[in-house]
Amino acid sequence: MKKVVFIIFLNICALQILSAQFISKNDHPIFGFDTKISGADFNYHFPIPNISNSILVRGNKHLHTMEFLTKPVPLTFNDKTALFVFPFAIGSNAIPIHVDFYVNDVLMFRFDTKDNPKWKLLNPNGSELGFENIAYDGNRDMKGFLYLKLPTKFITNGKPIKIKLVAQDVDSQTWVILYKDEIKNEIKARLLPGIIESKGVEKQTVFIDVYHFAAPEKAVIKVDGKVVSKIELKLGFNQLSITVDRVLNQKEIFIEVEKSSGILSQKLTLFPTREWFVNFVQHSHTDIGYTKPQTEILAEHIRYIDYALDFCDLTDNYPEAAKFRWTCEAAWAVEEYLLTRPKSQVDRLIHRIKEGRIEVTAMMFNFDEIPDENILAASLSPLKTFKNYNIPATVAMQNDVNGIGWCFADYFPDLGVKYVNMGTHGHRALICFDLPTVFRWQSPSGKEMIAYRAEHYNKGNFVGIETDNFENFEVKLLDYLSSLEQNGYPHSITQLQFSGYLIDNSPPSIQACENVRKWNEKYKFPKIKLALSSDFFEYFEKNYYDSLQIIKGAWPDWWTDGFGAAPREVMVTRFAQSDIMAHSSALALTKILGSTLPKGTNSRIDEVLKAILFYGEHTTGYSESVRDSECKQTLEQRALKESYAWEGYRRGKTIGETTYGLLQDYFPKSSEFASIVVTNTLAWTKSGVVKVYMDNEILSQNALFTIFDNHGITVKAQIAETRAEGAYWLLWIDSIPAFSAKQLYIKILDKNKPSIKQNPITSQDFYIAENQWYIIKIDLNHGTITQLYDKESNLNLIDSTSNYQLGEFIGERLAERSSLESKRMGSHERFPLDTISFIGIRYGDIYDVLEFKGKTKLGTQNDKTNFSVEIKIYKTSKLIELRFMINKNINTQPESFYIAMPFLLANGNIYCEVPGGVMQAGVDQIKGSANDWNTAQSFVSIKSEHSQIVVSSNETPLWHFGNINMGRYKAGALPETTHLYSWPMNNYWV
Repeated sequence: MKKVVFIIFLNICALQILSAQFISKNDHPIFGFDTKISGADFNYHFPIPNISNSILVRGNKHLHTMEFLTKPVPLTFNDKTALFVFPFAIGSNAIPIHVDFYVNDVLMFRFDTKDNPKWKLLNPNGSELGFENIAYDGNRDMKGFLYLKLPTKFITNGKPIKIKLVAQDVDSQTWVILYKDEIKNEIKARLLPGIIESKGVEKQTVFIDVYHFAAPEKAVIKVDGKVVSKIELKLGFNQLSITVDRVLNQKEIFIEVEKSSGILSQKLTLFPTREWFVNFVQHSHTDIGYTKPQTEILAEHIRYIDYALDFCDLTDNYPEAAKFRWTCEAAWAVEEYLLTRPKSQVDRLIHRIKEGRIEVTAMMFNFDEIPDENILAASLSPLKTFKNYNIPATVAMQNDVNGIGWCFADYFPDLGVKYVNMGTHGHRALICFDLPTVFRWQSPSGKEMIAYRAEHYNKGNFVGIETDNFENFEVKLLDYLSSLEQNGYPHSITQLQFSGYLIDNSPPSIQACENVRKWNEKYKFPKIKLALSSDFFEYFEKNYYDSLQIIKGAWPDWWTDGFGAAPREVMVTRFAQSDIMAHSSALALTKILGSTLPKGTNSRIDEVLKAILFYGEHTTGYSESVRDSECKQTLEQRALKESYAWEGYRRGKTIGETTYGLLQDYFPKSSEFASIVVTNTLAWTKSGVVKVYMDNEILSQNALFTIFDNHGITVKAQIAETRAEGAYWLLWIDSIPAFSAKQLYIKILDKNKPSIKQNPITSQDFYIAENQWYIIKIDLNHGTITQLYDKESNLNLIDSTSNYQLGEFIGERLAERSSLESKRMGSHERFPLDTISFIGIRYGDIYDVLEFKGKTKLGTQNDKTNFSVEIKIYKTSKLIELRFMINKNINTQPESFYIAMPFLLANGNIYCEVPGGVMQAGVDQIKGSANDWNTAQSFVSIKSEHSQIVVSSNETPLWHFGNINMGRYKAGALPETTHLYSWPMNNYWV
């Protein structure tokens, strides 16, 4: 049998026909899909409206098969062959794979995914399989129709055909998609809001979409019984237009499409339309990387300003509305331009800014929520440069990212930045508001900006403003404006952003100037123009300010989950942010005390801030980082992105040494004792653990010693980690006043302390720990906490009804990451650790720690253990610390893990620190902003009227509140419980 199949494949390949005829006038096509048997549901765009629901197959073991039934063959069917037609897409812009095509469980065809827009395969049994591309998408993937022709011996009237597709398993993301939405014979007509004046008569256009699922045929179009047009209908989607007098009062018309196979009709109600005004704002969306290496991108965005100046010159003689205009999305590129270009070019730029042809905006980059308030404040430094050149910046433009730090609503108003434009992107994310919305956005302190939740930052490209296909641009823009009216958009003016080309990091172009000129010559309305972003905001400020909705809420971002694929770099970035804040405050203290900072200190601080800002910029790597994880671009961009985090961390440590060097002059040295100086750079009294490295020369690991302060009060200490030449020590420091310091002294009592026998825990399932604050029950078989009894409140803080225990590991794998692109979870599995063992307990003066080691399938598999847990029970404060470590292998298959914290606090609410304030989850945020997961700065808390649980993670910022919410995507959803789930790591972002 294998030999026969091989021969069939040879015949199929030999008989591939590139110029193919798929449907004739005598065919009666049958729609190819009716009932799914198996396969991954998906949602993806198609060139024909209202077709998106689909089944996805990829070239890997997780998603390589789909199976379904066709529509039944009609009972009266009597053709010699049956033609089944499937809307179909092929991911041709990827490494090709082959796909096997089965009919009623018999392998009949094998096709490949190469970029071949028209092909046909013939089987010796008389069956045929063909594909015809009707449109390439922006990724140059093909979308069209798959045709299956079967002789009557393979069909039974009244019965469906079973189809199965099996993709080659080569661990590839290459795909094919079969669409499930049926094409029915129908018409859909609509009046478009374009008004043309000819010889004093105003006309409007009615577009008629004809969905034709039959062989090609001629048709006649009638309106109110009169023939107005003729058309040759092709299989699928057909469109034509007719003109009517401008509609000033509501009326009805009756439209008919007469064809030999029947009559299609629609009664259309015509309503008066608005007189629209549309502002088109050209910019280049700034990704530092993603489309090209960072080394190229940074230089290009500076050069684009040169292009913009030249395009201004080239269009000076155009009508005012059609003159080239340019909005600089990222302030960084403008600042670099001002600092590096010749004076003549800088003067040209300033002239065009004053003229209103080029606009500078206030966001340094597009930022996720990784940077904290201090770092985001540092991102405003270009505004100082702009001020030196008398360049205004009234608009902040955040594009692509679907949220923004709440602190900006506090920062910007004081700097003259009155408006914020959010060109949000709904990929794997919800978008706030159902429609583009202008509102007054309030900060926690009550400051305000006018905010615009715009369409996607390439919406102008989506309607074709930058293309030379003017007719297509007309239809798409008018359709879009019509949809705004129908969906309740309240205004007659809108703003659409676009780039010179439909790609991120796009250079500018001037084709839009031609289209705007041509449009305004043809249409009385809508009036369109090339504009600056501030034009739109100024209009609303002048005409609608008092009536704009006021929203006081955070705008958390969905896309920060992408940083879960870089947990080490996120960790050191968070460390660097804390370090530079503390060191800067301590340097200020030395200045107050009279120190002179070493030359270049401020510049070195700026370098730290710059590195952190470059890491906090919203891109995390190359666009093909998953699809082609080992390619040159992926490896280079990943390395460069990671380098920003480590550079900021490294440079920050040297700033710390500068600080310590200056501070030591203000504390007396003792000839008798080594001393340690601990500084509190916060604005409140602080107690806590300090980690300090001491050589054996200062404090031997085996010494008997005491550490005390100036008042003789003893400081508790214990070893955290040892090395051959020294150790990292933990010190518990009590009550250092705000912006102050405490000097500690080390007294050696005996160089060799006597060994202390520690009582091991005997074999048992649970361990009970008790101190003045808690009674804690620890499951030694699972490395988790099953009871956390708070003596002060008389409450068990753990929900005993939860499926998980405190500190429990929850692994997760998805069958397909693209299910999240359809805003659903899809097939997945969740699992515990494979093994976990109790290692022992170490006692200390600050805390006792229980140690566990285990193994998970998500970690390295060559190690005996790859996961460790430490439960630290503090003796110095009402504090419990959980520490987890995983040895992780590199993997592009979608996976993640959570750490469960099923807290129970009656009538409690969950709060989260975001950049700019504290947000009650689901309440103090704009509806539609991120709520399946959130990004915490310093802490998360659960608070009721009388109690509060505060959880802090200095390394990992991502959390799920109330439940594991993956795939929920419900705007305004509140946490279901008071459970918390830390989300240390995931690679779901593409």
